Amino acid sequence: MPTWGTEIELPPPPVVTSMPWIDQYVGGFRTGDIIGVLGPYSGGKTTLMATAAVRMAQNYAAQCENKLAIFIGYEDGSAKMNHMFWSAAAHVDRNLFTQGKDFWTKFSNRENPKDYDKKLPENRNGKIITGERERWDLAMPWFNKHFVFLDFSENAASGGHGSGGVAEIVAVLTQLAETRGMEIGLVAIDYAGLLLNRSLEQNKRTKDLEQIWRQVQMLPDNLRTMLAVPFNCTVMLAHQLAGGDIKKIPPYRYVTHLEAQGSKAFAENLHSCICINTRDTETRVSTINWSKIRAMVPVTPYGLIRMDDTVVNIHLVNDDYVASETSRRIIKKGEDGLVAPDASSTLKRKRARSSSGGIDNFGSDL
Repeated sequence: MPTWGTEIELPPPPVVTSMPWIDQYVGGFRTGDIIGVLGPYSGGKTTLMATAAVRMAQNYAAQCENKLAIFIGYEDGSAKMNHMFWSAAAHVDRNLFTQGKDFWTKFSNRENPKDYDKKLPENRNGKIITGERERWDLAMPWFNKHFVFLDFSENAASGGHGSGGVAEIVAVLTQLAETRGMEIGLVAIDYAGLLLNRSLEQNKRTKDLEQIWRQVQMLPDNLRTMLAVPFNCTVMLAHQLAGGDIKKIPPYRYVTHLEAQGSKAFAENLHSCICINTRDTETRVSTINWSKIRAMVPVTPYGLIRMDDTVVNIHLVNDDYVASETSRRIIKKGEDGLVAPDASSTLKRKRARSSSGGIDNFGSDL
């Protein structure tokens, strides 16, 4: 122990993100941390991370920080991903980007707003301040300066990036930081399975079960030692919840990395991990569970979020909905048979046991 009054090294404090579904549970983002994002196929992991990356870029601009928010996509290229980022940044209808090349003519303005324009927070004071055109023009400067999408989908148009593993990410980010003259603040990686599969294939290794298990287990630690700590940034890493039993968990239940065999090894070296379940078909609400948190202990790690179907955004809706064990669905508050989001004891499932002799059986997950 140091002598009283001498200077000591303290862990980095959390930086508030302005996103309640993050701040309320883990206090914000800490530099050097690896945050896992677990969810089933088409559960909303990409939307969740895209929202976080764009919001952090906006925060950097608002706080005059010389930092970049990076989204690295291993699955889809810019043609399929840009509309998500643009919708999140400018609060414009994502359906605009299905209109073909003349989508510019479909934009609203303050003189001719659309119905959803009137419901946005910036227009709720009784006067229409911005339409889609105005919001686009306001977002473009900070977005182009502080946000970068790196296409690692291994296509020719983007230079074939995507098979070099963590070392490739580090090399590209080093060059990007030097070229821009900016620091790296946040790196969102979508997703772990493709990153590892392509790296293993490139190295001509045999992808047996033990090898995949070891690779997934070590990926968060490799990202910490090679990326998060040297760049003094936060890393978000998406991974799919393993199949099998996880598919049988209904949307109103809270899932955890312990319930999916392939996710236990993945979460071992994470600083925190958020698990998202499939959206309820009626309410379009999902359960979230911060099933692992090293730095702090929230009152409850459970909650409910709703993904905006018009604008790419995530809303914490604990005050409006509850997960009902009685109704076996997510319902609005005030309906019969309610179970509050923090009544976790009635909604948690028993930990799934591995039947593979202690080795996680999730090869199909990758």
